[in-house]
Amino acid sequence: MNPDLGYGSDPYGVRHVSPDDHSSTTRPREHGAHRSPYGRDSVYDQGSNSKGPNVLRKAWVNSGAKISKAKGDPGPEGGATHGTQQRLEQDLHELKQLRKTQDQQIEDLKAILRENDDKFNKLKRRNEKLQAQIDNDESTLGRQQPDEVVLSQFRSLVGSIKNWTAKWFSGSPPCDVGFDFDCSIDGDLMTIQSILPYIKNQEDFANFLADSRKRRGFVRGWIGLHVTKDVFRTLPAAVNLYPFAQELGSDIWIPTMLRSHVDNIELALLNSGDSATLNEFNQWRSLTMSLLSKKYPGVSEEATNLLEERVGHALRPILSAVPMADMEHAKQKLIENVYKPALELSQLLRRQRALWSVRFPYANSQSRNGSNTPVFNEVFMKDTDDVEDEGEPGHHDVRTLKWVDIVVTPLLYKSGTIDGKQYDVENVVERAEVFCVPSNQQY
Repeated sequence: MNPDLGYGSDPYGVRHVSPDDHSSTTRPREHGAHRSPYGRDSVYDQGSNSKGPNVLRKAWVNSGAKISKAKGDPGPEGGATHGTQQRLEQDLHELKQLRKTQDQQIEDLKAILRENDDKFNKLKRRNEKLQAQIDNDESTLGRQQPDEVVLSQFRSLVGSIKNWTAKWFSGSPPCDVGFDFDCSIDGDLMTIQSILPYIKNQEDFANFLADSRKRRGFVRGWIGLHVTKDVFRTLPAAVNLYPFAQELGSDIWIPTMLRSHVDNIELALLNSGDSATLNEFNQWRSLTMSLLSKKYPGVSEEATNLLEERVGHALRPILSAVPMADMEHAKQKLIENVYKPALELSQLLRRQRALWSVRFPYANSQSRNGSNTPVFNEVFMKDTDDVEDEGEPGHHDVRTLKWVDIVVTPLLYKSGTIDGKQYDVENVVERAEVFCVPSNQQY
């Protein structure tokens, strides 16, 4: 044995160990076994408990399965894989169809957006042209006010009359000395009946004024009627449906000599038939009044003197109800708080392209118990005692009639629009306030 190589005398390198030799730790190799070149025994060197054959069998089965798949046979596991692949391909196809549909919807929406953008741009250009025209008109005509502004100033005027009346006529003076009216046919009776339709003579008037609330209502109507006649210029209505739609008043803020000529030219143009349309006439009117307002701004001294004269005339029969020490103060307050704001509102209305009118209504009469009785008309009247009458006209039962006791305030009309159209239609913007007789007759 070569001690360097560790072999015995056996030429094949097999060491013979005696059965009794237990000193060696080297395991004898079985016949036919060999050492692995990697330093481990091969599968043949596993002893009697080796699982080598099972490992070989599993490797052979796996290799056979791979060959079967390569030849197109799905096998037990391959069948499931093939079904999953088909479902995935179907899902992919559906997703592609959905994507195609969504792409088409996106294109449709883009087309709608482009169409809306075109409409918006056209509308914007049209509005810019309209605004340029309005700006050009306002540079000549002055600012054209919306209905809300006009209505607000009118209501403010009506409120000022109410406040003035409440301050100076809240007492209870004897009715026979509180007012100084001539109720003869040639005196103040016709004017009184515009406010108190029931009054027939001095006795009726005296009995009526015994009630303090009715007395204040009458004073409000009396001042409202005189402001309407003394300050506002009212042209005949295009649609003459009511007896109070005639020409009335004059522009007292224009110098006297010029004012009469303006009034005559207006009537000549308004009655010229087809020579001047309502559109053309009102265009001329608003332009003329705007130029005159620039020429005569504010309230001139002549206009102030005329206001004082007309206020004195309006107060003559009712001022005796005011204490002597307060008479001059009451007159000045009426000028400052009522007549001058009314004059400013009159100038504003005349400059507008739309045709505005302030009128005092008259109640139409209907036979009742053998006499003519003034009838409530909800088209241009509102009952101050009726809570439901605060809304728009047209909600009352047509079978119910109300009898007008006092006409308290004027009403505001408008025909035409801010851009100079529809002058053949006249609308009530603010109805007149009236007191009605409590007992209504049912038909």
